[in-house]
Amino acid sequence: MVIPAFRAAAFLGEAIASVRAQTVQPGEVIVVDDCSPDDTVAVARTLDVTLVESTSNGGSARARNIGIARASGSIVAFLDADDMWHPRHLELSLRALDESGAILC
Repeated sequence: MVIPAFRAAAFLGEAIASVRAQTVQPGEVIVVDDCSPDDTVAVARTLDVTLVESTSNGGSARARNIGIARASGSIVAFLDADDMWHPRHLELSLRALDESGAILC
């Protein structure tokens, strides 16, 4: 999963906590800091995530693309750094993909 982050120091911990509370855990959590002027990088370093630090601010779409390039899974989920997921978000999303035939297992 990819989390683009810019000026997200105040929210990132809660976003990651909502990921850790999932009934189905993602294979990896990648936080892409978009050259934040606050303590986003310092907060991310205290969490069990892969941190990618951008050298220039390019916006959330660029940060997502950087995260996709670093991801190793075949399915990528996105969560904004100031959002939280319901505990069954990934479970239900994967089930919907499976039932639609989009995932071939």
